[in-house]
Amino acid sequence: MLYENVPLTNNLAERALRPLVITRKISYGSGSPEGAKAHMVNMSIFQTLLLQGKSLLPALKSAMLA
Repeated sequence: MLYENVPLTNNLAERALRPLVITRKISYGSGSPEGAKAHMVNMSIFQTLLLQGKSLLPALKSAMLA
């Protein structure tokens, strides 16, 4: 309400998380805390690349070669 360019809801964030939640639900989560952490990190990287409009494989290759 104070700023015109700030949305009143967090729907954008919730919609961004939905595919990750569905993937976790379909796969029945993770079998260990380490697996859950690895999945969380991977999904964070994938979502960041998606939001930046970058292709997954070239971006990962570039990061590994750096």
